[in-house]
Amino acid sequence: MSAAKRAAELTEQQVRDRLQEMCDLAGGQRAFARVQGIAETAVSDCLHVRRAGISPAILRALGLRKVTRFALARNSNSSQIGGA
Repeated sequence: MSAAKRAAELTEQQVRDRLQEMCDLAGGQRAFARVQGIAETAVSDCLHVRRAGISPAILRALGLRKVTRFALARNSNSSQIGGA
């Protein structure tokens, strides 16, 4: 995987950090929520990790999208399934 590809991938904490930065720029959580049309409680819950994951509305407001990835386990026996 290239460095540019890795740089584009964010952890949940990095998304929360970005949300906090955007709230600060907007003048607070309430102002950010109002401008983006998101419930203030959703912003607060996300920042304080009161709910699992990050809502689609917050991701859209930050210009992000969720991507689920899977990787092969190093000691996987899946290659033996169905084989002789």
